[in-house]
Amino acid sequence: MRKVLLTFFFLNFLLLLASNTYDKSFEWWNSTWHYRIPVEINSTTYERENEVIEIKINFTEELENLDVVKDFDENSVRVVEYNSSGSVLYEVPSQFDKEENYNASTNAIGTVTWIMNGTTSANQRRHYFIYFDTSENPKEKPNYTTNLTYSWDGEEFWLNNSLRAVKIDTLRGENTSGIYYATNYTIDLFNVAPTEKTIEYVMLSNDTQDFMYDLRWNASFVAGPVKITVIQKGEEALWNKPEEKTHKAKLIKKYIFYAKQPWIKVQIKLVANASITRKTEEITAIALDADRAFGIDALTGNTTDPFSWQSAYSSQNKGLGIILVNESNTTNFYARGSLGEGRIGLKLDSTTLSEGESILAEAYIYLNDKASHEPVQELRNKLVNPVNITKKSVEKREVMIEPKTDFSIYNKGETAIITAKVIKDTYNLVSHINATLNGVTLILYDDGTHEDEVAGDKVYTNSYTFPTNAKIGKWNLTVKAYDSNLQLLIENSTSFNLTDCYFANLTILNP
Repeated sequence: MRKVLLTFFFLNFLLLLASNTYDKSFEWWNSTWHYRIPVEINSTTYERENEVIEIKINFTEELENLDVVKDFDENSVRVVEYNSSGSVLYEVPSQFDKEENYNASTNAIGTVTWIMNGTTSANQRRHYFIYFDTSENPKEKPNYTTNLTYSWDGEEFWLNNSLRAVKIDTLRGENTSGIYYATNYTIDLFNVAPTEKTIEYVMLSNDTQDFMYDLRWNASFVAGPVKITVIQKGEEALWNKPEEKTHKAKLIKKYIFYAKQPWIKVQIKLVANASITRKTEEITAIALDADRAFGIDALTGNTTDPFSWQSAYSSQNKGLGIILVNESNTTNFYARGSLGEGRIGLKLDSTTLSEGESILAEAYIYLNDKASHEPVQELRNKLVNPVNITKKSVEKREVMIEPKTDFSIYNKGETAIITAKVIKDTYNLVSHINATLNGVTLILYDDGTHEDEVAGDKVYTNSYTFPTNAKIGKWNLTVKAYDSNLQLLIENSTSFNLTDCYFANLTILNP
């Protein structure tokens, strides 16, 4: 019985080991990068189209797992897709966004984002490697072609990708800030006049007053080829009276706009500066005034969390949807719709916060261009059943070579056999080796010629005959290994002596 248990645990250990490591047959993409992290994506039960992939990684910890203590190079991150046989397909546009507490030396933490481009069938697996390096091997910041752009004039900003564009005004009717225009580049989904409230906005209340958050002329941008994050911060004030601050709370609002997506992610975080109670009388924690935007012909949804959602559309192929995907420090947010209010969005039940406490809600706003709830429902179903992301153990590109001569002392006119033995080359990167002796460079061979004894045994060889006018003394031998693109992988050195004295050993057999 004990033997059976030991066998069981050993097999499980092997399975665990296999699940966290990749076959070394997955070729190394570019030898100028020294580290990589394998990532496997399983689309699970749904077909995916241009799926957004986001992985939070602490690169300091990844380096420490390899016993490497070096500063991380934030410009070095690259994402490369492979086929299942281990061959490189292509580099994928990606971006690395640092966390607020990022430190290149001690806490190199951030999120790597890319698009799993094209159509991925249900239960299909796709293979990626995240390459990175340290500051001692710095890389240039990548420059990818992207359709994701933004503009900002100090009051309004545009966000554009290949499917949708939105305009956000920070100072519109009733001093609201939010989305007031959206298009699919063929038809305008909505567009309201400057005197009207924005279609999307935030209004909270207590038992006696309504509150706004002063976001006028306020926006900062973190832009990349895959997503743009817009950050707004505003103090709480009485509704439509931005100068009458309560000094009791502030709002941090984020719009996260991705390439190739028909939706935008919105995050609101309420931070209390004093003890407060906040709620919404109507659906205005995140309000989407759908009836005012395009006229509601149909409305549906589910208020049950997690992933409560609402959808509204008109017969003119114009619609909006909202899906609550995350809330922190509370369970009082939920999605709701009302024909009476002409609105869908998030509602907040009464919530009390002490000084310094905060609550957060994160939702997807779907900019629908169909007279159907199906696109919103489909997005919601895929969010409930996300892709399965498996991050495996970090890998290091290592090459070691050993230079050697057949003797340690030579005379002028003698011939030295020079070898460079590849001690370690996990990913079979070494393709060429040369040797330099006091300024003279030789190509070394591993093909059974030029004094090489065995072809393909990873011992590279050549010979060198010292001329009669060669300088006597210590000679340095440096061998350098290169990949197939003649990129230097590593070099190593040794030395020997050249003399003009001849040495003889006398052995007396019969004294």
